[in-house]
Order: sequence, then C-alpha cells, then structure tokens
Amino acid sequence: MPVKITLFSDYICPYCFVAASRLERISREVPLEVECRGVQIHPEISPEGEPMSDGLRSKLSFPEGSIQHFVTDEGLEFRVPTVVPNTRLALEATEYATEQGKLPRFHRAVFEAYWQQDRDIGKAEVLSEIAREVGLDATGLEQYLEKGTGKPRLQANVGEAATWQVVGMPTFVFAGRFLLEGVQAYEVLKRAALKASEQ
Repeated sequence: MPVKITLFSDYICPYCFVAASRLERISREVPLEVECRGVQIHPEISPEGEPMSDGLRSKLSFPEGSIQHFVTDEGLEFRVPTVVPNTRLALEATEYATEQGKLPRFHRAVFEAYWQQDRDIGKAEVLSEIAREVGLDATGLEQYLEKGTGKPRLQANVGEAATWQVVGMPTFVFAGRFLLEGVQAYEVLKRAALKASEQ
C-alpha cells in the first residue's frame, strides 16, 4: 500500500518547492499518497500582494545561502519573484485540484509559475491560466474561487497543523504517526517513507 504523507506547505516558501520536488522523486521508488495541506505563512499580506523587499531579494539571491544550496541540490531552476502574493486563492485552488484528481500536476505547476516564471499566483486569472495548462477545468476553478468554497478547507488545514504542533514549513507527517519539520535531504525523506511503510 502507498505510504500516506501529509505535507503542510505554502507556495511562497521556496523550501516547500524543494520538498514537493523531492517527494515526487521518492514516489518513483516508494509508492506514496501525498496529501497537501496548504497553510498560509503570511495571511496578513494584502490581496494585491506586495513588492519583493530588497532584503528578501538579497537573501533569496545569495549564492552561498541555504535556499540556493537546496534548490541547486534538487536540480531546480530558480528565479527570485518580483511580488510576494497573498496565497489564499492559490491554496484554495489546490483544494479544488485535489477534488478533481489533478493535484500533483497543479501543485507542481503553481510552484513553477511562481519560482521559475515570476507569475503572480495571488491573482485568480493567473491560477485559471495554470489550470488550463494542466488540464484542470478553469471555469470550474473560477466558480470555486468566486464562491469561496475552499475557505473551510483551509481553516481545517490550520486546525490540523495546530494539532500536529506544526511551527514551520514544510512539515511532513508520515502515515499519521511521526513528522519531520523543515526541508530535508532526499535520503532522509526516503528513509522516513520506508520506515512508515514497514509499520
């Protein structure tokens, strides 16, 4: 049976991008069932988003920084976005993609849109474009976002994160039994998945 992994993350976290990519790689060796639990890191950001600050831009760009190290190690392309969006709509859209059975492709596509293509994933029209690109019903997504259908699910995610005492992103919960916090090396995640599969 696939190992169930619950991943708490947010799209504006570059470490979460690395984590999602590593889980994809591990799934080629160990059967996984990944459930995404979107939790906003900065819900206070305005719906219009905010310009990327010089300080954060410098941190993200620093060649010897931990972010660049992990991104390079994972073999991902990476560019510093110009905007820090409010990710509520993106996380609601992820709930819709989950319901429609399109989670893996949509999840990856939203990360790539933000961290590789500098697209503003805080905007509904951008999320609609991404939906079309991965074969997700864009009209259905637009209606889902307009009605706020995903809001209760995001609130439930926050409650679940509190139950697990999640304090940072990403956080991985393996088979509902144990968790790992923060970006982890590929082999560490793989060993944890194998351990969970044996219990």
